[in-house]
Amino acid sequence: MKLPVFRQEVFAYNRCNGSEYIVEKLHYTIVLKSMIGPRSGSLLLQIHGNTVTGTLELLGHRNRFSGTVLQPGKYLISGSLSTNVEKMEYDAVLHTEEERLTGGFVTASGCWEVEGFLRAKNPLARAKRAE
Repeated sequence: MKLPVFRQEVFAYNRCNGSEYIVEKLHYTIVLKSMIGPRSGSLLLQIHGNTVTGTLELLGHRNRFSGTVLQPGKYLISGSLSTNVEKMEYDAVLHTEEERLTGGFVTASGCWEVEGFLRAKNPLARAKRAE
């Protein structure tokens, strides 16, 4: 079963200088293959130019991250992953192609693969660009 793509472009306004810009938001359902077994969660990528930010929801915690766009569809992100026991720093390279996300996380505890798919489309997600 193929789900509609949840790709959101938000027409944003910069209050500092009055300029307008586009932020692309991609929301994925993911599975992280960690040393304690597969863990499901979600990942929100927010892309603005060459900068990427977002949140990783995993193990009952919401973790913020930031990074750069290496090339279209390829991102380098860094952040901290909180668990009930510890907080660990990570770097990750993520690849997106059509509706799929793949990549790997590097932590002090080892390397973990991640896979995911775009979530179902939210009909209220697309903002108007004409104005």
